[in-house]
Amino acid sequence: MVLTGSLFKPGEKVTLKLTKKGKVKKGTKKSFGTSAVAGPDGTFSKAVKLKKAATGKWKVSAKAASSGRTAGAGFKVS
Repeated sequence: MVLTGSLFKPGEKVTLKLTKKGKVKKGTKKSFGTSAVAGPDGTFSKAVKLKKAATGKWKVSAKAASSGRTAGAGFKVS
């Protein structure tokens, strides 16, 4: 899966947090984080790998380090 975003400052670090909604199987992570750097046009693209146990509804939130810009979206893994 590839996460993308836009309208960030060029070169700024964007922290991404993925959180599973609802119940999770025992021993499965409910959330994890990663980061990306916005390119010269203010966009980022970050590939993330979700394991098979990650099916269900998820939310991703993005927060920029220098501008403070935030964004969020939901998605479903089937």
